[in-house]
Amino acid sequence: MYRKRLDNFRSHHSDSSKRSKKQKSRFQRACRSVFYNRGNQKKSHRRVDTLEEKLHRAKQHRFLFLPSQYINKPIQHLKFHKRLTFRDEDDYNFPIPPFSPRPLGPLGIMTRCVDLARRAERAERRNNFL
Repeated sequence: MYRKRLDNFRSHHSDSSKRSKKQKSRFQRACRSVFYNRGNQKKSHRRVDTLEEKLHRAKQHRFLFLPSQYINKPIQHLKFHKRLTFRDEDDYNFPIPPFSPRPLGPLGIMTRCVDLARRAERAERRNNFL
């Protein structure tokens, strides 16, 4: 539902020569891992030669190696509460999906009424405060 866009890849390495070497070798190792058939059980070191194949593999493994690439990655840590209550947009730092009505039992109807009353109280307090 919510995604973040990773793009504009730039390879910045440290000023320290020792650390810079390690960072470069780590990036090259990641490139080899993606482009030499990562994830397959058999070791068939079939090299990816064309740019089209490299881009396809990079998209499969969500790996950036060119500035023109982008990845739309789902955000896992954004959670909203799925309860029988109405969700209030003020409780979240991000936009939440609109309320979708579904058939509820007696407990759901009761909580819906309580939530409507709370929402009305909040709106009234906001109006009185302003």
